[in-house]
Order: sequence, then structure tokens, then C-alpha cells
Amino acid sequence: MLRDISLVTMRTMNKLRPILVAEDNPMEIRFFKRAFSQCGIAHHTIFVRDGQEVIDYLSGVAPFNHRLAYPIPALIILDLTRPRVTGFEVLEWIGRDAAFSEIPVLAFSGIQLPADICRAYSLGAKLYLSQTSDPNQKTAVLEQLVKIYGLAHPFGETLAMTPVNPFMALRPSSSCCEVEADRVSFPSG
Repeated sequence: MLRDISLVTMRTMNKLRPILVAEDNPMEIRFFKRAFSQCGIAHHTIFVRDGQEVIDYLSGVAPFNHRLAYPIPALIILDLTRPRVTGFEVLEWIGRDAAFSEIPVLAFSGIQLPADICRAYSLGAKLYLSQTSDPNQKTAVLEQLVKIYGLAHPFGETLAMTPVNPFMALRPSSSCCEVEADRVSFPSG
């Protein structure tokens, strides 16, 4: 059964695991496709409409029930305000399953409430991105993700993690009652 297949097994089945993006806005989907291409991301991108489809994909529920066609993703980009099942519910679900809890989840939302940001991190999000309409800032974040998660490299090598943030990657303070914004410095050249 699907649950018996470990994340390590999935990695060996597909060296270039896809990026799973929960987004239903056609303009945002076009942006992601263009930005991933510009950033040199070598991974296939799979778009699902909402949180329920993220869970269905990870669970291997039809139409995602063939792991060679729909391998475990290398990265999940999740809008927290998805319909049907929210991004918070998806994070809770992922956190309950050890097979999926190692997948980095990047949460984003137009909402910047400190409680929501803390909640996203406490549920396992690796990064919280505040939504912006500036495509250059979004692309800069995706370029940094390429570096952090090694997405441009054919064998998924992970590069050293550096602080991320052109469009306000928000991280909670250690007490998770205040929110701090880090600035990103990109290496020149």
C-alpha cells in the first residue's frame, strides 16, 4: 500500500521530484511557470486547485494514484487561504504523517496576521511568504528557493540555507508571539 513506501524510496524512484503548487488562479499559475523557467528550476511543476487536492495527491488518491506519474514532491508551495481544505488543515495533515513531514512546505498568504504566521510555522511550514503583486519580488524569492533547496540541480542537492526574503519572508520570534521580518541579501554575480 502507498503508506508502506518511504520518502527515501520515493527519492530513488524519481531524482527530479516535482514541485506541488496549490493555486487555482490562472494568472498566478502562469506567473509560477514563467518564474520557475527563469530561475532554472529543473523540476516538473504540478498545480492543484486546493488543499483537498494536495492531500489527495500526497495520499495517492485517484487521479494521483500512480506514483511514477505523480511522485512525492520535492517541495510544496501552499496558499493558506485555499478553498475546501485550508492550507492550515493541509499543514496539520502533513504533520501527522511521518512519510510526508520531511517535505518542505512554503506557505504564502495575503494575510499577515502574527497569529496566522506563528500557526503556519508551528504546523511545520519552512517559510511563510507574504503575498505581493510585484512579479520581480516573487521571482527573487523563487530564485532564492532554487539555491536553498537545490532545485536547479539534477540530483536535488541541497545548498547551504541562507536567510530568505525579498517579499517579506516572515519568521516568528523564538517565543512565537512577535513576528520578525528578515531581509535577503543576494550574492552578486
